[in-house]
Amino acid sequence: MRRLLVAAASGIMLLAVAPAAASADGGDSIPIPEKGELAVSFTFDGGYKGQEMAATILADHEMAGTFFINSGYLGYPAYLSVDDLRDISRQRHEIGGGSLYNNNLTDIDAEDATQQVCDDRATLSQLGFQVTSFAYPYGDDSVQAKASAEECGYNSGRAVSGLYYSDTDCSDCPKAESLPPVDDMRIRSAGYTNEVERIKESLRRARDNGGGWMPLIFSHICVCPELGDDAIAPSAFKELVTWVAEHDELKVYRVDEVMGGDLADVNGTPLQRLMPGGVTVPKADKPPLSSAPAFTIWGYGINQTQIILVGSLIALAIVLTYRSATRQIKYTRLKGLIK
Repeated sequence: MRRLLVAAASGIMLLAVAPAAASADGGDSIPIPEKGELAVSFTFDGGYKGQEMAATILADHEMAGTFFINSGYLGYPAYLSVDDLRDISRQRHEIGGGSLYNNNLTDIDAEDATQQVCDDRATLSQLGFQVTSFAYPYGDDSVQAKASAEECGYNSGRAVSGLYYSDTDCSDCPKAESLPPVDDMRIRSAGYTNEVERIKESLRRARDNGGGWMPLIFSHICVCPELGDDAIAPSAFKELVTWVAEHDELKVYRVDEVMGGDLADVNGTPLQRLMPGGVTVPKADKPPLSSAPAFTIWGYGINQTQIILVGSLIALAIVLTYRSATRQIKYTRLKGLIK
């Protein structure tokens, strides 16, 4: 398995590389980072509609990211479709797994947790993707969750914590993940944020404190402030990517390019509705209303509740206008009779 090996001697960072397997798409091994350089990975959780814009922005800057998908939601209005995933993959982005329905793997029994993780990987694999990287739902990297990911054939598991975030949040944590990671099945990160300046500062801090690896995490790519740190506007994301591209010491890699490893056998059952000849309309196994954007128009997220509210207001306006017009007609006729 490929690893970037880092050692320190006499205050100097020494770098070596173990024999490397080709990356998942058959490409060469990643270059060896030098002192003062930082490996950066753009990762995306949830498979939400709008992430295809981020994929295009990265590709336009000759970068590739890792998209962790919950395949059970593929095709729903608020989520990416299979065609979206294939378009993303064609731009050399990695497709990773995140379990079928993004359930916290510790909140369900171990057998069900493993089945959801394995079936998700089987579904994505059957759709034609080479899936080796995993992201824990809700960042739950418990012993049970890690065991499920390993049993299902993943080479790595990305968490949502473990790195320095601020002076009051994980202040004693490392500034970047080490290379190789301390634990392949718990790749540390600094969590979610939509603040471009904070992300820039975290990259500078990691670079200036010995380098290593900084996995960045994004969720919704849309103008939807109601989602807080879970969303970043396309313009802000483009600003960040452009800034990274301008700094040669920041080297962007997919997760599988950093971790390497063989492609393990698949031992789950694919979702039949996503397979050729299967049911194409998703079952209604989600709540009837969702606060997640159902549509993204020019980067603006519009959720189901907003659609119903606007529709109701329009209907009310039509009714009130009709009633007002009817009363005016009756009044006019009555006035004519009186005369």
